[in-house]
Amino acid sequence: MRYENQTFVAEDVTLDGNEFEGCTFVDCSFWIYASGEATILRGAAITGKARFVYGGPAERFIKRLADFYRADEKKRALIEQLFVHIRQGTDPRATLRQISWAEFRSADARNAVQALMAMYHGLKPNGPVTLEDLFEQVRGGSLRDLLEPQA
Repeated sequence: MRYENQTFVAEDVTLDGNEFEGCTFVDCSFWIYASGEATILRGAAITGKARFVYGGPAERFIKRLADFYRADEKKRALIEQLFVHIRQGTDPRATLRQISWAEFRSADARNAVQALMAMYHGLKPNGPVTLEDLFEQVRGGSLRDLLEPQA
């Protein structure tokens, strides 16, 4: 669905498969599943409190990122390289191939990274939560608050 110049207040917003242009999000929860449906965010802004909630392939991917990050120095370097791809919007496939998680279908990992890239480059957060916060949570291995749905 396409949304243009709309304001969402205290709503649960599913990003997968939706396009948001010039929208403002106030105190919203963003649900990311990395289903493979494109997420398009252009000129979107976040104000107030924001929360990113991950489910399905996106949740598995983020949990695995944290596990991988803690495993050893080489794996930690690969995850940092993946963060660089997300920040720069560059193709992460070579890095994902080096990571090569057997329990991940490559499409799940690719969809999750694409969803994270869309969020990173499409949202302009003025609130406390950004993808940099997610990266810090992955580094610290403390994902409970990011992954559990809001009560």
